[in-house]
Amino acid sequence: MSLLSWVLAVLNWLSNFLINQHGGFNPFRPKEVNILLLCQDMACQAQMVLLFGDEWASMNSWVSIIGNIKYKFFCIGGPQIARRVWRDYGKMDAVVYIVNADAIIRGRTEELNAELREQFAGPREDLIDLRSDEAFAEAPFLIFGVTFLEAFLNPREKLRYFLELPSGEASVTKELADANDRPLEVFWAKAGNKMQYLDGFKWLSQYI
Repeated sequence: MSLLSWVLAVLNWLSNFLINQHGGFNPFRPKEVNILLLCQDMACQAQMVLLFGDEWASMNSWVSIIGNIKYKFFCIGGPQIARRVWRDYGKMDAVVYIVNADAIIRGRTEELNAELREQFAGPREDLIDLRSDEAFAEAPFLIFGVTFLEAFLNPREKLRYFLELPSGEASVTKELADANDRPLEVFWAKAGNKMQYLDGFKWLSQYI
């Protein structure tokens, strides 16, 4: 038996021993967190299922292991519904909001700002409501602006502006959403580019 095989066998035995002797405790099991997932439209939700639906029971609930964390995603409707039913699913450790940002790519002139503000009125109000809800007072917020178009620029600051979120310099920094020092960050992702999504979850993993 090779050294690697021997080490793996020992780890497997130790894992099984700890599970049997300590009520299911397993130090090698990924940390599990509950994520309230809100998507501006079905295209954004379908992207999440496609890229991260490792284990899923429906379009509204699925599991994905990212790094050393097991994410349980609950996409249970808009914030009004979420505030009513989130307790049925257990404590939410973080909020992930996926915004369809194609309008920013199309709207390149200042004259379109009024139209863009209207375009993002729903997500903006959702985020204001959630950030003021005591149920999510300590939850970090990860926001993705997703485009299904060819984009050569990263208009992340424009998205922050239209969502009325604090500005930031780099996606790896901690942004403070309010006096409670809640982490909040905005990331930009091209539809289908899993690596760009993973950058966001790498940031989120620091706070859950």
